[in-house]
This record gives sequence, C-alpha cells and structure tokens, in this order.
Amino acid sequence: MQSVLVGAGLGLLAVVAGAATGHGPVGGLDAEAMRSVMTAVRYHEFGAVMIVVTGLAGSLVDAKAVAFRLGLSSWLFVAGTLLFSFSIYARMLLGLDWLGPVTPLGGMCHMAGWIALAWAAVAGTRRAVFEASR
Repeated sequence: MQSVLVGAGLGLLAVVAGAATGHGPVGGLDAEAMRSVMTAVRYHEFGAVMIVVTGLAGSLVDAKAVAFRLGLSSWLFVAGTLLFSFSIYARMLLGLDWLGPVTPLGGMCHMAGWIALAWAAVAGTRRAVFEASR
C-alpha cells in the first residue's frame, strides 16, 4: 500500500502543477516551453493514476509472482513520473538544463512499468488457466 500512498501524493502534486500552469502562460515561458510543461503535467497525472491502480491491484492478488510484478510496475511508474515530469519542470521552470538527459530515463521507466504490468497479466493468466484445468 506504500505505492498507493505515493501515487496519491503524486496525484495531488499533479493537480497542483496542472492548476498552476493550466490557466495560461507561466511568467517567462514561451509557447514551446509551456507545451513541454503541459506534457510533463499530463504524464505526471497519468503516472499517478497508474501508480495507484497497480499498487491497489498488487495488494488484492493472492499470487506472489503477480503481486511482485504489479509492485514492480508501480515503482517503475513512480520512477518514471519523478524522472520524466520533474526533470521537465526543473528544466523549464527553474532553468536546470543539465537535467535534460534525465527526461528520457523517465520515459524508459514508464515503458518498463507497462512491460511489468503486461508481465503481471501473463502470470495471472497462466495461473488462472492452471487453476481452471485442475
């Protein structure tokens, strides 16, 4: 349930970030920078939802392999959200351009989170088929 708590906190921060940036240009940011920030907000919101969903699902399954894979997926979404969205926020809003190489790492963590989720689904499907054949 830790990941659900983290997801809830990140969800709250996503709403704050969206509210702070969604009502027009932020001081000093051009249209391209605002598009980057809004992309970060969108991935931040979606990441928070996936963290909560995978965290809840992991706490509800009995199979240890499936629960592990869901937990892995959840924490990969945490890493992806922090690395992707927060590196964009820091670059665009604080001028920390040296964080540019961090953003793709966040994207890769998000992709790995989806792969781990699919891996969990495969394990759950195999288990269901095995139990049905008994």
